Amino acid sequence: MLLGEALVNLLIGLGYIPALVFYFIKLQETYDKPICTEKEVLYKSKGHQGFACALNGADIAGGLFEVLGVNDFISEWSWPSVLSGQCVR
Repeated sequence: MLLGEALVNLLIGLGYIPALVFYFIKLQETYDKPICTEKEVLYKSKGHQGFACALNGADIAGGLFEVLGVNDFISEWSWPSVLSGQCVR
């Protein structure tokens, strides 16, 4: 039972990796679109400094949060116990 749960957690954790890559690829595609550069020019003409068609802190924080999710699922606390058989009674 615990080995099955550990296997599912491993598969979920590994599934996060392509999702993280997909996230950054789609994000970069969005920033490369002409509408983004038009908005950037519009905001700069109005005096706003906070908009740019590049990765910002929130994007990077989202990626780091997803990396923590991968780490959480792959290196569960139950792995050493499951592999050593200590949790099975």
